[in-house]
Amino acid sequence: MITEIYEDYIKKNSGICFILLGNLFNSFMVFFCKLLLLDKDFDPPIHPLHILAIRMFITYIFCSYFLWKDPNYPFGPKGYRIFMVLRGLGGFVGVAGQYCALMYLSVSDTVAMSFLAPTVTSWMAYVFLGERYTRLEAICGATAFLGVIFVARPSFIFYGRDTTSEEDVSDGTQEIESSSATLRLIGTTAVLLSCLGTGVSMCSMRKIGFHAHPLLTVSFFALITFIVSSAGAIIFQLPLQIPHTLKQWLLLSTVGIAGFVMQYFSTMGMQREKAARAMSMSYTQLLYTTVLEYVLFDHLPSPLTILGSTIIVGSVMIIILYKPEEDEDENLDTELSLYEDTSSINSSDSDK
Repeated sequence: MITEIYEDYIKKNSGICFILLGNLFNSFMVFFCKLLLLDKDFDPPIHPLHILAIRMFITYIFCSYFLWKDPNYPFGPKGYRIFMVLRGLGGFVGVAGQYCALMYLSVSDTVAMSFLAPTVTSWMAYVFLGERYTRLEAICGATAFLGVIFVARPSFIFYGRDTTSEEDVSDGTQEIESSSATLRLIGTTAVLLSCLGTGVSMCSMRKIGFHAHPLLTVSFFALITFIVSSAGAIIFQLPLQIPHTLKQWLLLSTVGIAGFVMQYFSTMGMQREKAARAMSMSYTQLLYTTVLEYVLFDHLPSPLTILGSTIIVGSVMIIILYKPEEDEDENLDTELSLYEDTSSINSSDSDK
């Protein structure tokens, strides 16, 4: 019976299964980063820039191990290096904004608002790359931003009051998300900057295309993130916090391992599934993070957060479901060429 289930359901939908696993490990990565930020053994608390610097240093070392024979390593192919830099800087803003938002927002709130990134990317691709941007995408993008307002609950809209009740603060909710409308607005701004950075990064990768090995763009992103994070920590005189307990080392290691596994499973899934279906599966992260927060922190999102998250997810789902057929055909051709080019790269590497 197990064999039949595997053949009939799992094997036929292996791409979806890989993507679901990738989303699960991405949720683990963000969640364990939140646990690091909440660890009271750090005095003062560890800053997201330190977490980024350590994680990306390890990532760059691993990428260098696999790329040291690549003729374009480490600066990338000539003519595309400016886009490599933009990919790295955009990626830094994307991940740093998300990590900083975790200081003031819950994991589920941060993940929900990060779903604005596809809409922002589509608009930037229209402006800078001349790609198609439909009226439906514009309307749904504006509607999704309305959902962000419900999640952020800024004081100048919600009567100038803090948005978490005294009862919530007394039971420890403030450890999961800030009760201050001002701090929530700062966290929301960080997420919006993260979406802009992701848009720059994605447009840059689109421009680079297949002129650089995928791991090369990852290594460039990791190197720039490490440099900028370290420089930021020095400029702002952030006290360096090195893990000094087994728990802290385990959390930091888990963030790195979960990030690597997430990238591996997501890549496997994208080789087997259309981009539209893959994007639709990304919203399972909301389910994962909500369950994790409830199990470990006994924390459930507020009604306004649920409403805002529903608006955001619903808006992007409409874009996916009602995407013009010609765009889907074009994406499928692009994905097939991606698979063929990647296969040729791998085979040429194995022949060396």
